[in-house]
Formats: sequence, structure tokens, C-alpha cells
Amino acid sequence: MPAANHGNVLDTDDIEFGHWDALNETYTPEGLLEDGETVNAVRVTTKRSTDNDNRLDLFLAPVLGKNSLDIATSAVAYAKIATAWDVSLVQDVTGTFLEEIGDARVADETLLNCVSNNFVNSKMGLTIFNGTARIETPMLPVGLPDNLGNYVAMSDAIENLNSCNGDVSDPPMPPCTGTHVGIGIERAIDQLDSSEPGEGIIGEAIIIVGDGRPNARSNAQGFYPESRYYSTCGGWCSSNELAQMANLAANEASIKGYDVFVIFYDEENDDTAAAFFEGLVRGAGQFRRTPNSEELDEMMFDLCNSLIDLKLVM
Repeated sequence: MPAANHGNVLDTDDIEFGHWDALNETYTPEGLLEDGETVNAVRVTTKRSTDNDNRLDLFLAPVLGKNSLDIATSAVAYAKIATAWDVSLVQDVTGTFLEEIGDARVADETLLNCVSNNFVNSKMGLTIFNGTARIETPMLPVGLPDNLGNYVAMSDAIENLNSCNGDVSDPPMPPCTGTHVGIGIERAIDQLDSSEPGEGIIGEAIIIVGDGRPNARSNAQGFYPESRYYSTCGGWCSSNELAQMANLAANEASIKGYDVFVIFYDEENDDTAAAFFEGLVRGAGQFRRTPNSEELDEMMFDLCNSLIDLKLVM
């Protein structure tokens, strides 16, 4: 509402934090909260009023002696911040990610910070993949401030990420052996299977960060038997068969109740690759695509915030 026409309809004092009782559908301002009630909502009130020096001028009412009117309206938004998600992050470390791996690390750190600061009981794990896959950290409770040690361990694992053949990492990155997204999903499933969700966990997510379609290379053939879906090809696996294996792994995740999210770095503007990655989304998962690796951070932040159940309630 332009101030030139309506005056100042919203003051800082009209933004008020409080508690929304979802069972009784009632709102209580922060200053009136009882023991055990936490801030989980915000109420915003907009006004054209004497207080704001912008009373609404009336058109016909002046003939009745009424020139202006005080009006106001409020809305409450509620975030179920006490709930939590367990998250298995699956990071592409193929050779094509060499120049962008630094941006991927920033994005992965953003996910860690979002999870640890918003979901008190959440766990997070990290898996890397190229032609094979490796679990870098198991599912660890990372909610702050109680799990600072685990948070640091996860942060260190992300900081050590590099593209394949990265000997400077600790431990060194695996050799470059093609792109097998499916094996990364399988290891993420293994992570979540081995972890018992804590109190308040409402979802278990697999978040894939990748930049290219499955790609079979001759020196990767020996790694493929690690997959539960190796029978799809049995011996030498083509790129198309690796894509089938990825979809089978995503189906397995869905059957087990794991939601699959994808962030696709698409420098080549490859619609076929984008369609493949979008096709891996399962359950409540979402798909995000960008040609600019510097946007991975923002996309990860938005994705994590989408896990917070925020809605307008009144």
C-alpha cells in the first residue's frame, strides 16, 4: 500500500511475536505466555488510524457528519519450529564439479546451519558420489547448542569436500569414475535405515546436489556391483542403465518414507539432464535448478526453510 496514498499502515510496534495453540486455534502475545509455551508465531496488524495519523477519509459519510474512520486488520503466521527433519545430504564430487565444488561446500554448510539452528532434534549425514559412493559421516544429531561436537564434525567433513582425485582432502577423494547418482541415493538410504528418528521428527529427507546425468566409463565398471540394482545391467552398465538404477533407488527411498529433494547445477542448460534429476524427486521433495553455482547457497537456504511448516492460520 503506497504511503503516498495510505500513509504508514505498518509500524514496528504492530509486529508482535507470540504463541499459536494449534489445538484450540488461539493466539497469545509473547508477554502473556505461560510456562511451557514457546514463541512459534507472529501477528502483524496494519492500520489506517488516528495512531498512525492516516485515518481513512470517507466519501459519502460526511453528509452524515462522519469524515473519517479508524480501520485495522491482523494476520497470524505459525511455524511448527518444535518439529524436526533428519537429512541425508548426497553431494556430487565428479570431475565436472571441480571448479564449482567451493560453491557446493558453501551451500552444504548453509544446509547444516539451517538444520542445526531450526530443528533441535535433527540428525544429518553426508554421502559423496561419482562412479561410486562413500559415506563421509553417519547420521549425527546436530541440533544446537546441545550437539556442538557433532556440528563441528559435520562442518569439517563439508570443508574437506573436493572433486574426485582430490588428494588434498582428508580422507582423499575417490578417483574419477563416471557419474552414478543411484549409488549415492542407496548409501543415503543406508544412512537413514541405520538411524532411529528422535522425538519430534516429522520427516526424513535425502537431498541430492548434482550437475550431470549418469555417465558410464570403462574404468568404473568394477564399482557397479556395489549397487543393489546391479542386476539391471549385470555386467557392463550403460549410462541409460545407470539412470534406471537411480530411479529404482529413488523408488526404494519413497517406499521407505524418505522424501527425495534435488538441487541441480545446470551450467550446460541441459533439459534432458534436468528432466532426469527432476524425475528423482519423491514424496514431499522438491526440484531446484540453476545455471550459476553461486546460487546453490541461496537455493539450499530456500529448500531448508521449506522444511519448516509455516502457514497463515488467521
